[in-house]
Amino acid sequence: MAPPPRLTNWLKVTYTRPHIDPEWLRACYEYITGELGVSPEDFEGLKIHVEEQLLQSSLADSAVRDTGFPDPNSHNIQIKDTLCEIVALTEIGHSAFTLKNVRQARVDKEDLAGLAGDLEDGEDYSIPKYPRSMLRFELSDGTKTMRAIEYRRIPDFELGVTPLGTKIHLKEVNVRRGIIYLEPRGIQVKGYQTAELEDRQDQDFVRGLRLRMRLSEENPEALLNPNVGSRQLERTTEPPPAVPVVAPRITPPRAATRVVNNPPPPAKANLNSAPIVDLDPDDLEIDLDYEDSYSIGDGVGDGHSGDVDEGEGDYSIDEAFLQGLDEAEQRAQVVIQDVIYIDEDSQVEIQPPVGPAKRTPPARIEEVIDISD
Repeated sequence: MAPPPRLTNWLKVTYTRPHIDPEWLRACYEYITGELGVSPEDFEGLKIHVEEQLLQSSLADSAVRDTGFPDPNSHNIQIKDTLCEIVALTEIGHSAFTLKNVRQARVDKEDLAGLAGDLEDGEDYSIPKYPRSMLRFELSDGTKTMRAIEYRRIPDFELGVTPLGTKIHLKEVNVRRGIIYLEPRGIQVKGYQTAELEDRQDQDFVRGLRLRMRLSEENPEALLNPNVGSRQLERTTEPPPAVPVVAPRITPPRAATRVVNNPPPPAKANLNSAPIVDLDPDDLEIDLDYEDSYSIGDGVGDGHSGDVDEGEGDYSIDEAFLQGLDEAEQRAQVVIQDVIYIDEDSQVEIQPPVGPAKRTPPARIEEVIDISD
């Protein structure tokens, strides 16, 4: 059964982009009127249930392809009246090592919460919060995915609390170098969540921390278990085979040759090894305490309330900020090559290569003629 035109028109006006799939809307209307028993004449009831189903579903199922976001590499444009959903969320103002420790503390506290009756009185069972500075998002319109940053603090978002699949209505936001600048005045948080995305949120979050900390994919337990994380994978290095020394051939009347061993050559540094870098705020090569946003921490930067239109002057530092952010992300994703981790308990003594023996020319012996009587 086709939905009434009034409902279709209302949905087009309320959510301009991306376009809602007519097949999805038809199936949704049949479910609401059939399974839920909402009368086709109850327009207000239909609106409430259709919007609820839309915000709870994945836009990949309910939206028409390529009708939402512009080109992900767009620059110096605005996005207006577009519905999107959060598919990834992380904190970029603090190091991955700090976030890893907080995550482990949260896991431990959650485990202790169920044993609260067996613990001493006065024990603190509260779940620690992640440090708050600047959030980075990946937003999807069902087809395309774009990066976004929290240009000004948005109280509705919190790492570890905001579920994936949360819908955001972008009323009017700026895009610079493919990154969406999120501000409270330019968006409307619709809420809800998508079960499929939320189920793998922690797994994706841990994978992102591994990439930032330059940990290999072969050791996924490094962040899940601190005992494993403290012992890196070992790789032993076998000493090079000794070069056989050939005994010198002695021809009389010459004396035996004395062999002098040269000292082994000094070990050469491996120029191909990449440095281990933890993405600390100082590694971004940018000042996160920028004037038109907020300082690192919970306080909002002085000089604005977030509600005043400050014009184009707000974006005078965007180019340097984004360039530093891109360079930091590129450094974080370099694959480690030729880096050897040696555990303290099982160090391998690496013998220097033995150089070939150097032969010195034998000393000449003058022939002596004995004249007898």
